[in-house]
Amino acid sequence: NELVAGQLDRLAERYKQVGTNKDWNSMVYSKAAKLIRGLDFVLTCSDQIRSRRGIGPKVAEKIDEALATGRLARLERMQSSTRGAVLDELCSVHGVGAATAAEWIARGVTSLADAEERGLLNERQKVGARFAEDLKLRIPRAEVTLIAAAVREALRTVLLDEGVPAGEVSSAAEAVPCGSHPPGKE
Repeated sequence: NELVAGQLDRLAERYKQVGTNKDWNSMVYSKAAKLIRGLDFVLTCSDQIRSRRGIGPKVAEKIDEALATGRLARLERMQSSTRGAVLDELCSVHGVGAATAAEWIARGVTSLADAEERGLLNERQKVGARFAEDLKLRIPRAEVTLIAAAVREALRTVLLDEGVPAGEVSSAAEAVPCGSHPPGKE
């Protein structure tokens, strides 16, 4: 189910990035993905959920395609287009969302370097652009574990300094790694 839901989510995100009147498509595919993730059975064909609200003929067609091939041709076409590549590059920068990227593309921006040359990036986006490649890197779990321990110790110190009794510190606040390193996952 996750494979199909993931493909529908990526298609929804791409429609959201494209903007214009595609917001409806984004919402429809996103809702279908959520519905599929909530199923308590393994989806083998769209007929199993065709009667559910939000699963119309086009969504059903995409579900069957994802089940049969593990991919969506429409998504691949959207991702391989020049506009899609520019959207991906711009949206990879912290502070540049789909709406901003679409606006810049409408102004003729063809790359992140082009946006920088035109002076379109604000200070936060400039920092995001400078560290975009670094932010894509995965931090090793061992390093995350060390950072989490340091944060927990600093949190404990702050709570004690603020007068929280030692016996209540663990219930007063919690620091948990998240993102690509949730607790209990290797």
